[in-house]
Amino acid sequence: MDQGSRQSENTPLRRRAWRFGILGVSLALLAGVITLLLSPHSPATRSEKVRGVEVVATIPPVADIVRELGGERVTVYSLLPAGASPHTFEPRPSDIRRIATAELVVTVGAGLDAWVEKLLNAAGSSGTPRLAITSTTRLLLVGTHRTPELVAPAGNRGDATGEADSEHTGHAHEGEGIYDPHVWLDPLRVRDDIAPAIAASLARIDPAGRSYYQSRLKLYQTELTELDREISRLLSPYRGLRFIAFHSAWRYMAERYGLQEVAAIEPFPGREPSPAWLAQLQKLARAQSAFLIVAEAQFNPQIARMLSEAINGLVVTLDPEGGGPDVAGRSTYLELMRYNAREIARAARKLQSEHSGEKQKSK
Repeated sequence: MDQGSRQSENTPLRRRAWRFGILGVSLALLAGVITLLLSPHSPATRSEKVRGVEVVATIPPVADIVRELGGERVTVYSLLPAGASPHTFEPRPSDIRRIATAELVVTVGAGLDAWVEKLLNAAGSSGTPRLAITSTTRLLLVGTHRTPELVAPAGNRGDATGEADSEHTGHAHEGEGIYDPHVWLDPLRVRDDIAPAIAASLARIDPAGRSYYQSRLKLYQTELTELDREISRLLSPYRGLRFIAFHSAWRYMAERYGLQEVAAIEPFPGREPSPAWLAQLQKLARAQSAFLIVAEAQFNPQIARMLSEAINGLVVTLDPEGGGPDVAGRSTYLELMRYNAREIARAARKLQSEHSGEKQKSK
C-alpha cells in the first residue's frame, strides 16, 4: 500500500480522535464550571460572604463597634468622614447611595445626627431597620450636674423594627431638659447597653449568625472591661478634676471617672460664644479652679486658647469622633478612648505641676 493510501485511511481515525478529544475537553470544562458554581467557595458565594449584612453608621466610633461585633458577616460604612463633626456635617450625594442599600442604620440619636432622616427619605429608605444607641441607655441632662435620670426616648428602643427613633433636636437648646447624646464616651455603657443592642439588631437581620454575634459580643465585652480598668487606673489620681469643655461632649466620660465638666465654651454646638459669655467663663473658671480647657480635634482651638491664656490655664485637645481607619492611633473605638484618657492624664499632671509651682512661688 502506498503512502497516499495510508494517509487516506488514517484521516477518518484522526478526525474521530480529534472530535473525542474536543468532547472530552468540553465535558471537563462543563464539569469544572458546575463544580465551581456549586462550591461554597464559588465567586458568587465569596462575594456574598465578603459583602455580608450592609450596615451604615452615622459616626466612626459607632461604625467600629458594629465592625467588632459583626466581624466577617457585616460590611460597615461610616457617613461622617474623618475630621468632621456630626453637629455641623452636611451629607453628600454619595451618602444617599450608601444608605439606599443599607440593611441596618445605626445612629446616635437624641438630635446629634438628625440629618440622617433627610438621607433616608431621599434614598426612599425610611423603612430601613435602624437603631439609635441613645435609646439603649440612660441619658444625662445637658447643662446640669444633677444625678442622671433614666430616660426612655420614644420610638425605636434598639429592636431594629424599622421605625425611626425620636430625634431630640433640642440637644442644641441647653438647659431645657434636653439630653446629652455622647453616650459612647463611657466604655461601660458601650459594654452593658450599646454593644448588646447592636448585636441583637444584627441577629434579627441575620438570624443564622446569632451565635456568631453573641460570641463576638462576649469577646468585645471582655476588651471593654479591660479598657475601663486601664482608664480608671490612669485617671484615678485626678478624680475631682474640673474642666471647661469646648462643647458639652464629655459628661459621660467625666461621670464614669470622677471628673467634672463645669461649663462649655459653645452654649450651642456650632454657635460661637458671645464676649459676655467668655467673660463669665473666666470668672467661673477661677471660682471653680477649672483651669483645664478641653478643645476638640473637629473644631478650631483658637477660642479655647484665648480662654486658657486669660485664666493661665492649659488646653488639651480630645477627640470624641475619631476617624476610623484614616486616623492613626484613633482608628478604633478602643484606641480612641485610650487616646483621650492619656491626653487627659498628661494635661492634668502638667496642670498640677504648674499650679503647685505657682503656689510655692507665692509663699
